[in-house]
Amino acid sequence: MSYPREGEKRLARAKRIFVLGIVTWTIFIGISLAWNVYVENRQTYILARNTAKIHFQKDLAFRLWATKHGGVYVPINERTPPNPYLDHIPDRDIVTLEGKKLTLMNPAYMLRQLMSEYSDMFGAKGHITSLIPLNPDNAPDDWERKALQLFEQGETEISEIVTIDGNENLKYMEPLIVKQGCLKCHEQQGYELGDVRGGVSINVPIASFVASAKNVIIGLYETYSLIWLIGMFGIGFLGWRNNKYIREASQKQRELYNSVKKYQGLFDDALDMIHIVDTNGQIIDANNAELQLMGYEKEDYIRKPFIELIDPDYKELAEEKLDEVLQGNSIHNFETVMQTQSGKKLNVLVNAVPEIVDGKVVAARAIIHDITKIKLYQLEREKALSEAQRANKVKTEFLANMSHEIRTPLNAISGFTEIIEELTKDKINEEDHSYFDIIRHSSQRLINTVHGILDLSQIEAGAFHYNPQYIDLYSIVKNTVIEFSILIDYSDIDLTFNSKVKQAPIKVDESTLTRAISNLIDNAIKYTNEGHVDIDLSKKGSNFILSIEDTGIGISEDYMKIMFEAFTQESSGYTKKYQGLGLGLAMTKRCLDLDNIPLDVKSIRGEGTTFTMTFKIEENPIIIEEPEPMAISQTGIKPLHKPLVMVVEDDLDTQRLVEITLRNSFDMCFAFSVVEAKEHLETKPVAALVLDLSLQGNEDGLDLVHFMRNLEKWKNTPVIAVTAHAFVTDKENVLVAGCNDYMSKPIDRHKLAQLIHKYLEE
Repeated sequence: MSYPREGEKRLARAKRIFVLGIVTWTIFIGISLAWNVYVENRQTYILARNTAKIHFQKDLAFRLWATKHGGVYVPINERTPPNPYLDHIPDRDIVTLEGKKLTLMNPAYMLRQLMSEYSDMFGAKGHITSLIPLNPDNAPDDWERKALQLFEQGETEISEIVTIDGNENLKYMEPLIVKQGCLKCHEQQGYELGDVRGGVSINVPIASFVASAKNVIIGLYETYSLIWLIGMFGIGFLGWRNNKYIREASQKQRELYNSVKKYQGLFDDALDMIHIVDTNGQIIDANNAELQLMGYEKEDYIRKPFIELIDPDYKELAEEKLDEVLQGNSIHNFETVMQTQSGKKLNVLVNAVPEIVDGKVVAARAIIHDITKIKLYQLEREKALSEAQRANKVKTEFLANMSHEIRTPLNAISGFTEIIEELTKDKINEEDHSYFDIIRHSSQRLINTVHGILDLSQIEAGAFHYNPQYIDLYSIVKNTVIEFSILIDYSDIDLTFNSKVKQAPIKVDESTLTRAISNLIDNAIKYTNEGHVDIDLSKKGSNFILSIEDTGIGISEDYMKIMFEAFTQESSGYTKKYQGLGLGLAMTKRCLDLDNIPLDVKSIRGEGTTFTMTFKIEENPIIIEEPEPMAISQTGIKPLHKPLVMVVEDDLDTQRLVEITLRNSFDMCFAFSVVEAKEHLETKPVAALVLDLSLQGNEDGLDLVHFMRNLEKWKNTPVIAVTAHAFVTDKENVLVAGCNDYMSKPIDRHKLAQLIHKYLEE
């Protein structure tokens, strides 16, 4: 776990940034202050120089004025004696008419006197000088000599701050150029027009300028100090707030770390992938299982955005789910695909919850289960299921075809056997007549076998149509017992039905319940050689109880474990004692399971067996009344006007059987295909149809029914389907298509004639 160390690193990094901010701000303020101080000092220097320049310009103007006038004559006195350095001028000294003595003052003499006597008035002192002065008093000092030498080299202005008598002064100097007026006094020195005659230097005391600048600089220091303090306060506040945030975040991370650390062992050793994601969506911890499955080293995995690990096709939804968790919600069994470092894709199931500290989401914890193998298994299972369904469909089609191919010839065998029996009833003896019973019994046995196989296959394939409705259990059991009573008239078995109720309303599928009860009674009779088969119906609490008890051979404990499996019998092989395929109990159990009816079995080998069924009593049931059985009409009666019945059948034997059955009561026409049937409909007054489903050509019997029901002329014509397709779904398809009734082969000849009469009368 890296929470504490990460917090310390962030705090140290924040401190470095804080110190860097202080240093940067201080340097910035210092540079700015230094620049402004420099600018202020520079301005002081410029101001002093400009002042000196003004004085120079004043002195220069005064000198130029005197030069233009050739000098000025003034009275001679102690203050202004004749200039000995002008004695070469003839008219240096003159006497006025009044006898007043005057002497010539050239510009230099005048300027020197002004500077020496009136400098205090201007605050600046000037000095006219030259490298070759006429008056030694005008000799230059060292600074002036250097300046004059620079003027000789072409400089036009020299200024510098120097210290004189402990005080700072600005010395300024410009050259004096020889002009025509200057030659009067200085021509003898060899000067010519345009030469540098000398220069005038100005000393300006700068104490007042410095004092003014100092005040400004003090103000700058104060201002910048205040700005620096404000900036330091801001940096300190931001640093304090940032450190506070980091400390709080670190504290929360430590709390989270301590919380997770409690379960670190489980975390590291868990078989499922586990990781923790921070509020930025980055992985901050992952267990060993995740690192191994994803193919990463821990240092490469930590701080990796979780979304980068999701397969591109699933990223958008994964981002939504991550946001959902970081908003405080949990997600359960979210299926997505992760991609390992090598590119392998993992199907995973994600369960994630938010990690909440002080009411805030600080992370998300996820447990990720690898379901890649399960997915592969599901695909294989779906493939196997698809193959099984195809195989089951093939089996169902095979059974349907087998049923058709068995029922169709059995229809002819049973039908023509019955016709022969009727024709020879008075012509053969009783023993020969019993052969017909053998044929009829064998045919029925074969039909029962086919029925059992087909019904069981439909239930197992899920194709059986389950239609629960309210019925009377008492009536179902009573009628079934009556049917079996006829079969055991000549046996040594007593079949009894005892009921303590006269009506037992329940809600079940009538056909499946009747089949189950019939199978149990049939088994009880089959496996009881002598004694009794007792059937009891009673009411117990909120249930009806139906028990079938026999004194037969019983069932062994070993066989009871497999007794409901299809195609099993306790007696089998060459020593098999009883007929059948072993479908009775299997079919019974499946029928009762469809009706959700429990079946209890108790048996003692050699003493007998008791089957008990429990039915829930229905409140306020609606019992569907059974229709009265139709009276069997005699097919030999010839009506005056016989209706035309068309038989649409591709089996010639069946055509012949139906013809013999109906010819005394109806006119007949025959068709092998839908095309032939349509031709008869166009030309003949067909009153009813006997129709098979499988026909010659590309159309079947239901296509013909659809054709007829869409035409006003034929939409009410009775159509009775007589077919070897005997699945329950086949009957439903026939009736839904528009047929009036349905009979499966082998047919009951008398019932067929009865149905045709019934629908024609309606």
